[in-house]
Amino acid sequence: MEPRVRTLAVVVKRWAQAAGVSGAARDGFISPFAWTLLAIYYLQVCHGLPSLHALAPNRPEGSSRWRSDPGHCDVAFVDAVEARRALGLQPEAMEGRPQPCRLGEAALLRGFFAFFANTFGWEDEVASVRLGLRSGIRSPHFASLRTVSRDPVPLNIENPVEVGRNLNGPLDCGRADELRQALLRAAAVLESGAGLAELLGSSAAPSSSSAPRPCVDLPESSTSCEGGFLELPDFVSDLRACTCDVCGRRFDGRLLLMQHQVERGHFNSCSTTELARLRDGDAAAVDAVAGRLRAALAGG
Repeated sequence: MEPRVRTLAVVVKRWAQAAGVSGAARDGFISPFAWTLLAIYYLQVCHGLPSLHALAPNRPEGSSRWRSDPGHCDVAFVDAVEARRALGLQPEAMEGRPQPCRLGEAALLRGFFAFFANTFGWEDEVASVRLGLRSGIRSPHFASLRTVSRDPVPLNIENPVEVGRNLNGPLDCGRADELRQALLRAAAVLESGAGLAELLGSSAAPSSSSAPRPCVDLPESSTSCEGGFLELPDFVSDLRACTCDVCGRRFDGRLLLMQHQVERGHFNSCSTTELARLRDGDAAAVDAVAGRLRAALAGG
């Protein structure tokens, strides 16, 4: 994966966690997977990141290019190596599209929030990394996506494989408005020139001595970068070994540890009480899964 894609996705998911707008099953917001798709979609439509589905060989042209019949799974896509080769051999494939992004991570992060706060068509647009183009819900490409929708919710995110599945499922209109307001606040914070630490701090609920803290050190103040904006830590190139304080797993680099923290909720804490609570919860979850597995094997 292009390093800036991965970095942007991780930082966006970390922000969503801090802002309380991530978590499908329990909290009624979109999932971390959906946030990753939004980051990729932004890079596609604003900075020319190609759709791996569009580059798939033998994909038909015309009206059958993007099937949308109910139950269809679109698994025709290329891997990253094939994508680079295809774009290198066929530069005309990118004609008329934005050029592949050459901005730093800081400018891309600011652009992500500005796009979804001010440009994205919340009532009609579909974030589809499969197409990689801006298009509305009434497009024939999203026929099956429309048929499964309940009451209209002002955010549509297509699952790029299960094309009839809208990842806005956990949202209701109230939650969607909370999510949009959080994006507006984040865009305003970054537009003011604040740094990443300020962004996460302004998104989180008031902290206490027992509140979980990120184990990765973030900038304490705004640093001049990308025309007076902020400087992001270099998560990608730092491959020093890291350990999760909650479960003890080791990771080869801070970025992998951050991904684990976002996905599992294993945010480190200075409080021994909080760490004990997190460890007990993790152990209980593992025991529950093991118990279900034993029951399934015994029943078989």
